[in-house]
Amino acid sequence: MKRPLHDMGTILALAALWAVSGYIMGATLEIVLKTIGLVPYPFGTIFASINVIIGMLLFKGIVRNSVADRIFFEVPSPDDEGYMPIGCLWAIPANLLIVGLVLWFLAFIIQLLFPEQ
Repeated sequence: MKRPLHDMGTILALAALWAVSGYIMGATLEIVLKTIGLVPYPFGTIFASINVIIGMLLFKGIVRNSVADRIFFEVPSPDDEGYMPIGCLWAIPANLLIVGLVLWFLAFIIQLLFPEQ
């Protein structure tokens, strides 16, 4: 931890990615429930919180390894091999974000096609 502000920024960026992806998935569920006539619950905040908790627990478990710690906080040299769990820490919420945005768009289109009576 030579650069504490850089390290903290990296961790916060990871947590923000997990939070945004969870919020988008929850907001999509809210739109779907509203479209079918049910009273929506604030799933966006709940899913965002759960996603951050899961993401930070995974982060804590993965960064215990000294190799993973070095790869996460420092840029690996071109000779180094990557470390799959570090890639998954970033790829899982990114995929959830993409899927959530596509589902949100579809739910929004369905809501436009079938407005509430």
